[in-house]
Amino acid sequence: MSVEPVRPTPEEAAARRAPGGRSLATGAGTLAEELVLERLGVTAVEAWDWIPECSARQVQWRRPRSKKKRIRKKWAKNPLNWRTERRRLVYLHGNTAYMHPNTLEALLHEAEAERRRVLRAVKWAWAAGKVARLLGVGA
Repeated sequence: MSVEPVRPTPEEAAARRAPGGRSLATGAGTLAEELVLERLGVTAVEAWDWIPECSARQVQWRRPRSKKKRIRKKWAKNPLNWRTERRRLVYLHGNTAYMHPNTLEALLHEAEAERRRVLRAVKWAWAAGKVARLLGVGA
């Protein structure tokens, strides 16, 4: 006797998902969203509350000038020479990236700022070209 697993319909699967989720897909919307997808090299992004936002690890950021083992060991024992480094977590699986919603918001914010910088540079380049043409320089 074989038992086949019952697959839920897409509506049932969506209902089972954790609250606070957000999805992006290629061709989904704003230019900032498209930039995020392009930068990550994926076609879809899923952001859920249950995914950890960041990881922390201790990093020795001050080191002695001396290369002697005894001195390095002494510096490694001093807690003032260490700091906690936080990294945002993004899990890539196939063509989908999974992350915390705050990480997605930070990525969208950075993409929007980059878009503004590029538009400003284009505007200045266009204005400089127009002025150069009016003055007859570089024609």
